[in-house]
Amino acid sequence: MSELLASADSPGSFATLPWHWLVPLLSSLLYVAGIMSFKYATRYRISPWHSSLAINLAVWLAVLPLWSQARTAPDWSLWWQPCLAAGCYWFGQFTTLLSLERGEVSIATPVLGLKILFVALLSTFLTEQVVSERLWFAAILSVAAIALLQFRSGDRHHHVMTTILWSAISALSYALFDVLVVRWSPGWSKERFLPLTFSCVAICSLFVSPLLAGRPRIPRAARRAVFSGAVLIGLQGALLISTIAWTGDATRVNLIYNARGLWGVLAVWLIGHWYDNAEQHLDRAILWRRLIGAAIMLTAIVLAVWE
Repeated sequence: MSELLASADSPGSFATLPWHWLVPLLSSLLYVAGIMSFKYATRYRISPWHSSLAINLAVWLAVLPLWSQARTAPDWSLWWQPCLAAGCYWFGQFTTLLSLERGEVSIATPVLGLKILFVALLSTFLTEQVVSERLWFAAILSVAAIALLQFRSGDRHHHVMTTILWSAISALSYALFDVLVVRWSPGWSKERFLPLTFSCVAICSLFVSPLLAGRPRIPRAARRAVFSGAVLIGLQGALLISTIAWTGDATRVNLIYNARGLWGVLAVWLIGHWYDNAEQHLDRAILWRRLIGAAIMLTAIVLAVWE
């Protein structure tokens, strides 16, 4: 991983595009594959809190080997930094679950896309990174693309304001986590900061998830879907966060990662029938909106990586 992300210079053209920008793109694909697995598991009434526990344990296992690669001793007087970062990550996950549990995905997902704007804003205040006007414009385009990709007309939306509120808080919490990783991980060495942070997240999940959802009881038929979903989402999370830590460019990484909105739409159309998903039968007007959203998303990614 460190060799892959060793160079974080701004690209000048596609010919000199650093290979590490492919990592968030790969993460976006793995994320959609993992979500589709968990979508299948929901037919067996698997609690989202149990899914959260499985994902957090998978991320922890994925980043744990980094600890052995560290070359400097940690400064334990700063123990509160990975704990606070872990709290931001866990609270972001908690509020995401609330927004999806009490509202609708078609509302929650576009609002969660505000994360990229929060990352750009927080980066200007909490780090030395200067976000260019091009990246600001790309971030705004990305949010617009997500809204178009998820838009569904003619639906009756319940608990709209509650969904928007919790989703916005989640986006802010996740954005703060990304920026804190950029700010604090160099002081610990990146190889130690991430394992410590996700050890805290795993401990929180081990204690909190059973309290909120009871003891996990996963039917045999759903175990493969839950396991594969946890591995895929855990792996993509480890790759994404490691990329942010090594490059220090949370804004650009999140812009590329937002391609998951496009992959999600394509997955519904191409393999949605495997999951009894009715969205593949949407009318032509929604199809055109989502095609426009896909084009805007690709434009935002090009602006992000080609400066």
